[in-house]
Amino acid sequence: FGDTNALQQICQSIVVPNLRARADDEEVFDMNPLEYIRRDAEGSDSDTRRRAAADLVKSLVEKFPAQVTQLCTGYVQTMLSEYAASPATAWKSKDCAICMVLALTVRGKTATHGATSTNQFVNIQDFYATQVLTELQSPGQADNPILKADALKFLTTFRSVLPKEALLAAFPSLLRLLTHPACVVHSYAAIAIDKLLVVKEGGQLKLTSANLQPHLAPLLEKLFAGFKLPDSSENEYLMRAVTRVIGFVGTGI
Repeated sequence: FGDTNALQQICQSIVVPNLRARADDEEVFDMNPLEYIRRDAEGSDSDTRRRAAADLVKSLVEKFPAQVTQLCTGYVQTMLSEYAASPATAWKSKDCAICMVLALTVRGKTATHGATSTNQFVNIQDFYATQVLTELQSPGQADNPILKADALKFLTTFRSVLPKEALLAAFPSLLRLLTHPACVVHSYAAIAIDKLLVVKEGGQLKLTSANLQPHLAPLLEKLFAGFKLPDSSENEYLMRAVTRVIGFVGTGI
């Protein structure tokens, strides 16, 4: 397995094809968003091909960290180039690239803090700044909603690793995505807000009530408006975010 050719064959023939989104993934995203969220964000996807491919990457990284990281990084760059050449038709390439980076990078994680241990050979902040933040900030209505969800998941996963400045800079995008018509997207935005407000650094909350105050009024307005969006009249993720924000701000509300 340590042979470079063998590792390349595994990535090319097994990992990449099984990480790529298929028609049934798109169908679940559109037609059964809560099931998509449970699989993708809550980890109930233990028996899916994408989870199996991601777990294979994690196992290979544990055994051959430098080799596998270099190899997978090459595939990631190729897929990102495909997307850059044709964003409208090659969105699945970027989706696959983000999934691969997540599988390649997360070495340990908790429900409270997200990723707590990461692959030292991957520059998370650079990938976030060049590939993820652009998806969060792009206001285009024609943008693929699955890529928006990917970007929100990446931010949420690495909330303990990204600097405070990056989290604060993401808030305007999170507020805007709370109004996205796709249930998965506005739910992921709510999940991100909920998780960002409890992340700690040095035993202290990374974000403070003062940091949230400039966004507070529009944040609550958009959270409550979210219950009127399709498939979200009883959205538990929006409700959790509302509860978190009110508890976070306290008397400052």
